Amino acid sequence: MRRLEVTSALAGTELRAALEERGPLLLELRSAPEAVSRAELLGAAARAEALILARFDGTLATPLAELALLAHAGEFGSDARLDLSDSLLAPLVFRVGFAEARRILARGLTMAAADVVPRFGGSRGRSADAVRIAEGLLAGTGSPRELLAAERAAFALVMALPDRSEGLLAFRQKRAPAFDW
Repeated sequence: MRRLEVTSALAGTELRAALEERGPLLLELRSAPEAVSRAELLGAAARAEALILARFDGTLATPLAELALLAHAGEFGSDARLDLSDSLLAPLVFRVGFAEARRILARGLTMAAADVVPRFGGSRGRSADAVRIAEGLLAGTGSPRELLAAERAAFALVMALPDRSEGLLAFRQKRAPAFDW
């Protein structure tokens, strides 16, 4: 899995390059980047084609709190919190929906990260290669016959990848596979 440490020294070009690349990306959220505007940071995350995971501790404020909400999942401690004071609320609404966002905000602008960001517990049987292939299938357009042909080709490709051996071995040993992310 690719990693990008989000700190005050992060450059916009480095961020854009990481988010434009396909495949899982772990964002280590440390401090807000000074050279990247909040709009550029959040816009790049919202448009990203990569599977984004956020890792953080403590309390995150804007724009890192919004970035954590835009991530697909997160790794954080039980005391991790998001402070949405002076934050854009669109990422919260995107994450939980309008009605749930209203309920959460009625309790205050600071909330437990576990209440709004799904936890990432490892690959849990998901091959990074298979995830990348599935992205293309989900975005596919065409006739049902063309889509079925693409799905069959993708299945054949996944069965030829190195992750196949680990998946079969894990199945035989009745354990979760340990794919390399």
